[in-house]
Amino acid sequence: MREIPGIGLVAWTRCSYLKLNMTDRIAYSLDAADRIVRIEGQWDDFAAANRGQHVTRPSVLGTSIFSHIAGSEVRSLYRQIFAKVRETHEPARFPYRCDSPEFRRNMAMTVSPRDRAGLHIESTTRGVTTRAPASILTRGKTGDTARVACICSVCCRVLDADGTWREVEAADVAAACLGSAGSVQLVDRICPECSMVDLGCRYLLTGNDRVSGRPRPLVVFLHGGGHSNYLLRLQAPPRLWHRLQQDDALLVSPLKRTSGAWTTHEVQQIIDHVSQTYAIDSHRIYVTGVSAGAIATWRLLAQQPRRFAAAAPIAGISPGAVRDVSIQTPVWAFYGERDPVMRAQSFRAELERLRRFVPTLRATEYPEAGHEIWGRAYNDATLWSWILSQRAGSTTGRRGGW
Repeated sequence: MREIPGIGLVAWTRCSYLKLNMTDRIAYSLDAADRIVRIEGQWDDFAAANRGQHVTRPSVLGTSIFSHIAGSEVRSLYRQIFAKVRETHEPARFPYRCDSPEFRRNMAMTVSPRDRAGLHIESTTRGVTTRAPASILTRGKTGDTARVACICSVCCRVLDADGTWREVEAADVAAACLGSAGSVQLVDRICPECSMVDLGCRYLLTGNDRVSGRPRPLVVFLHGGGHSNYLLRLQAPPRLWHRLQQDDALLVSPLKRTSGAWTTHEVQQIIDHVSQTYAIDSHRIYVTGVSAGAIATWRLLAQQPRRFAAAAPIAGISPGAVRDVSIQTPVWAFYGERDPVMRAQSFRAELERLRRFVPTLRATEYPEAGHEIWGRAYNDATLWSWILSQRAGSTTGRRGGW
């Protein structure tokens, strides 16, 4: 039994064969601590029709909404929407999909403020169409060789092996062609296009956000100019994280939707927000970025020279950003010999100048490589071992060199 199948309906399996009518409505209210305190509409009917007897009203009342939502990115999106509604006292409305194998369901959600910081969430059906059963929506993990497929919890598209988000029907055909029938494990995520919708989403959060106990590391990834439109297509941490399975670290990827340079103040606000929301080890906060995100990484280091435990700027440098400040953070920089954006000679000269301020600096130059070198760097397990071994305030493993 999976948890939430999409952004709107709580605790239903994707094996939802009930055809909701246009007038169907499911609603619930939350208190200030995001506990479910009231349920309305066809909740129990939908649960009974979909083998969800354990999520009837008596079972879920008093529980946290976040215990019924699958996927750290989806939970993060909910938290950001809730925070925006509570802050502005204005409702948030948006469409989403909640498909079953046999039905395409177009839904709409409204999140409205209530007294005492409570919220009211209502989902209504906008349209339902039948189709041949999409078996990819019924598959669970059948063994260690199961192929992982990411599904967007807003639009129900599936991330294909080539980095393209496809409609469920097309993804089902592709899975059959690959011979992976019955061996697909679905992972709930938010696709780049849906993350661009104005839902109050300022970042993507990736990783197991439900790990309890000791504080955990946080990796901050800053994308390059224009990358937010296709963030999960990049050979970069947001796409690779589930495969890398790096320690128990969380990955936060701020989303820059405007042109121009990164606003480092906003990045710092996001880091503060995530650190306050989750149990983050303040001695193990790391930052990495590509292209314009690498430039922002250098600027963050100059502005907060003691905050980060390690940094990995890739294919980007900010001449003159670091002046008259000693940065003890270990930095591993990467660049390509034939980068057309900034010549390798300029990289080498600036890195040599930076050694006066960053004694722990090391650098890797990829021979014959151009600008887009991040896939090569991020797919190297050595980089992640080095990053996650660092602790702020420690001198272990901090060695410069080329």
